[in-house]
Amino acid sequence: MRLARMATAFMVSFVVLTSACASSGTAADRSDRPSTRRDIISRAEMDEVAATSAYDAILRLRPAWLRTRGGSEGDIRVYIDGVNAGDTQRLRVMSLDRVREMRRISASDATTRWGTGHTAGAIEVITRG
Repeated sequence: MRLARMATAFMVSFVVLTSACASSGTAADRSDRPSTRRDIISRAEMDEVAATSAYDAILRLRPAWLRTRGGSEGDIRVYIDGVNAGDTQRLRVMSLDRVREMRRISASDATTRWGTGHTAGAIEVITRG
């Protein structure tokens, strides 16, 4: 009886571990797939739209990212590879070819990560390379 329980526990552990390993991939693998999350724009999604700038891609794929409650679009902070790049005007001149992934960061998460001054949240751009 004890041996049967041990064998069952081993099989359950084996199944859990193998399924976890099979589902994980590298960051590059994940950015090549279309995102199903509303707060991420993947490289694969960008490749599917006719856009030349990061701003145009956001307008076509996630226009809600540029809307704020009671503020203006200019209140949204932009970070490129973790460095403050200003407001959304920076996205208008950023070539989409340079972008690997974009993320919409909520006001509370942006404040936790980068400090005060993020009442409208932030857009984080991760570049290729």
